[in-house]
Amino acid sequence: MRRITAFLIAIAALALWTPVPAGSFVVPAASVNRVDIVDTAASARDVIARRVPAAMAAELALVHDGSAGAPRAFRFRQMHNGIPVIARGAGLVAGEDGIVALVTAYIETRLPDAVEPAISRETAAAVAGGRSRLPANPENARLVIWPGAGGGVLAWVVAPANLLPVPYAPIVVVDAANGRVIYFENMVRFKNLWKGYEFNPISTPNLIDITLPIPDPNNVPKNDLVDSFNCVDTHTTKRVNAFGFDADVHVCELLKNAIADQTNGDYLQYGSMTHAEPSRGEDDPFGQLSVFYHVAKAYDWFKAFDPAFLLHEQARPIFVVASFMLPAGAMDFDLVKMGDPNLPLEPLSNAMYTGWDPQFGPIISTVYPEITGAMLIMGQGANADFSYDGDVIYHEFGHAVVDSTIQLHGAWHMDTQGSTVSPGGMNEGLSDYFSSAIAGDGDQGEYAGSDFGMGAIRHLDNNKTCPEWLTGEVHADGEFFSAPLWKARQALPEGNRGTFDGAVFATLQAAASGDVGYEDLAAAFVAAVKGSVLGQAAADDLQAKFEAAGVLPTCHRVFVWKGNPIASKDVNVGFGFTVPGISTSLIAGNITYMPSLFQVEVPVPENAFSITATFVEAGGGGSFNPFGPSGTPFAPALLVKLEAEIAFDYSNGFAANTTTLADMYKNAQGDWEGKVGIPKGTAKAYVMVVNKGDQSGGMTNLVFSFQVSQPQDGGTDTGAPDTGGEADVGTPDTGTPDTGTPDGGEPDAGTTPDTGSPPADTGVAPVADAGGGGAEPTGADEETGGCSCAVLGLKTGT
Repeated sequence: MRRITAFLIAIAALALWTPVPAGSFVVPAASVNRVDIVDTAASARDVIARRVPAAMAAELALVHDGSAGAPRAFRFRQMHNGIPVIARGAGLVAGEDGIVALVTAYIETRLPDAVEPAISRETAAAVAGGRSRLPANPENARLVIWPGAGGGVLAWVVAPANLLPVPYAPIVVVDAANGRVIYFENMVRFKNLWKGYEFNPISTPNLIDITLPIPDPNNVPKNDLVDSFNCVDTHTTKRVNAFGFDADVHVCELLKNAIADQTNGDYLQYGSMTHAEPSRGEDDPFGQLSVFYHVAKAYDWFKAFDPAFLLHEQARPIFVVASFMLPAGAMDFDLVKMGDPNLPLEPLSNAMYTGWDPQFGPIISTVYPEITGAMLIMGQGANADFSYDGDVIYHEFGHAVVDSTIQLHGAWHMDTQGSTVSPGGMNEGLSDYFSSAIAGDGDQGEYAGSDFGMGAIRHLDNNKTCPEWLTGEVHADGEFFSAPLWKARQALPEGNRGTFDGAVFATLQAAASGDVGYEDLAAAFVAAVKGSVLGQAAADDLQAKFEAAGVLPTCHRVFVWKGNPIASKDVNVGFGFTVPGISTSLIAGNITYMPSLFQVEVPVPENAFSITATFVEAGGGGSFNPFGPSGTPFAPALLVKLEAEIAFDYSNGFAANTTTLADMYKNAQGDWEGKVGIPKGTAKAYVMVVNKGDQSGGMTNLVFSFQVSQPQDGGTDTGAPDTGGEADVGTPDTGTPDTGTPDGGEPDAGTTPDTGSPPADTGVAPVADAGGGGAEPTGADEETGGCSCAVLGLKTGT
């Protein structure tokens, strides 16, 4: 089975962040002798400056003033000479009494003296067009400060043309000093009476009376905050010329075909539709009414915590589309099929939220001029219309809320242990959490799951833990984060659960960054709950539940080799792990490889002089691109440290506490294999599969074997010569035997390039590493313009 979510994970220009932390994400509380009181944005800025020395000299621009809410949240974005510093800023939460409950800050102090780009926006657009294979308008280039491993870097963020409704809307970040591509990603990682489903056709199967929030004189489901459409196949094509050539594409029309009764002003004529008889998008006003109702309901739920809360400016109104389908052949980029109006549109068994940034031009209005901002798209599946499932709609609206607050992204976060999808995982986990809080149960998408012949898509009462359930896929890696939040909420008396939700929401409104690890945001939630009226007891319970899930104090991402193949526990990702590519690192600076999700502690047998690692390549990891993969291909290598864990440091450029790196190559069985030499007497080695290519890859069934020296025969001499050969311990080695004992020198430079061939010298890359650990980096910050995230992390086909 294969996953369809890669093309649904969108990152807009300010949703791209980098990992150069400058201090702890959660700032320590004030001393017991001083209580900070906040009632205005100015007082919030003053508190931040007193607690965070780096903030005193920083240029901080107010982006959220939560003085209308209780608890109250404030957030500031860092600027430099008027240019936004991506992923940097500060935030604060104060209780109803004005006492500060939480301060977060990520301030970049290493900023460039000059802010004049060495390359023009025209050159940046040409570079972006070459990488994306689509034309890029120089006017769609934006200058930012990109906080990289060596400090802030001036960069152009460029959005080329897009292929929507084909799900390809690329974003390219170009170094303004040398024209190097820093990052590449596909933006597309989801009086008015009516009878509808309270939540979804499975959990609440009986239709109830609903009064839709539609103001006069509107006679269709629309208000100032939400505008809805239905996707209807009228068997017509539209001329699209936004991507370098003209083509006719068969797309559905966006219609407002849920129309109030002219006499009564109600929508009861659409109340007879049942979930067992989906119209498959041909003409389904019920679906349009359903998605409008649930989005409006979710909006009201968040505004109950902060009456002034609104989605960001480009999501007002937010456009919602019911029963969406794709052109035939869209996923294969078959232009003949895509242009044939007689071929049926293809189901979209998913849902997504897509952000919007007008500085880069409309990303969909070339096909749908009705759409001028962020949107929620509910797919018409093969067996179920996702527009009917409130859980799915709340989840996608949750992404819009995250996009308008903390701005968690779908790219990889870098820390001392390597890389992790914690931002995207927590984005998915929080969207699940809010959906369940609104619906009142921990099961996600009972009706949508029927499209795949299953029950609920995910369950928040799970017992998954970190690192045991890591995968590198955002939906899967959000489950062990959402579960502690949900369990802590459910442990409270029902009357206190809204207060808990409010503390979680206020934390997102004030968070300084979204480029954070699981432990960073978990600690912020604990601090916010402690500072609320729930107090220490509720905070202690949340802390304990995060600890039980392995999230706090930190997720220690180390597996121990015990002789069995190392694979993911999650069947939905094919038991595989994603190995991220360099283009997902978001680091402004040259790096030769991308650290991976975890490392393995490998006990070494006596007399071993080399270690061989082998894994089966798994699918996935890449972003959908109709032109084929972008950048250099997946090129795994082994990073090895003896006797101590591998650690990474970003304080003065990208560095690891080991330089032992051996390329891997395809062996005779078609599996990836690599070998490193080790000094005899080594007790254990720490091994990480890293990636020297731009493209991400996947692996499963990681195994280790060893080459050992045979002891000299101490018995009676039989006359046969003693060969002194080597013996394998563990999984048989399929590679070429080593010709001798390593000399303890530097790694063998003859090991595998990206050709997939064994190294010419057939030798072993010896380990010469005995260095100490690296310095632990501090956190990081983020700013976003639109995160488009799917509801599912499921396999949906064979």
